[in-house]
Amino acid sequence: MPEQFDKSVFRGVFKIDNIDFTSGLINISRMDRYAERTINGNLKREILGVYYNYSLTFSQFWDMNQYDKLFSKLTEAKEFHTIYLPKNTGYYEFQGYVAGVEDVIEFSKNESERIITGLKCDIISKQPTFRPRR
Repeated sequence: MPEQFDKSVFRGVFKIDNIDFTSGLINISRMDRYAERTINGNLKREILGVYYNYSLTFSQFWDMNQYDKLFSKLTEAKEFHTIYLPKNTGYYEFQGYVAGVEDVIEFSKNESERIITGLKCDIISKQPTFRPRR
């Protein structure tokens, strides 16, 4: 993972496989998840590493061509993608997959106009962002 991201090449906040899909992105939530409760109620955590997984939320789409391009990429039958997302300073570049894609199509003007709302997805990291020191 490069320490310094080339901002002159990067035009937005979110890219998949080197394609900028920033338009419409309104929220990125980052989570570190791996814990399991045992039958006696204790929390067990085996630290293989810290995985940053993301939930992305998009605003409504009026441009159906732009939406179709993004939706096709999010639902592409590809095992892993190269993902670019922001961190506190700079960007993460990592391999991950897209899961949980959902959206809503709203019709207006007797179905002649369509508005896409509620587009969300999760980006799941293939490898840990940080590994424990051993």
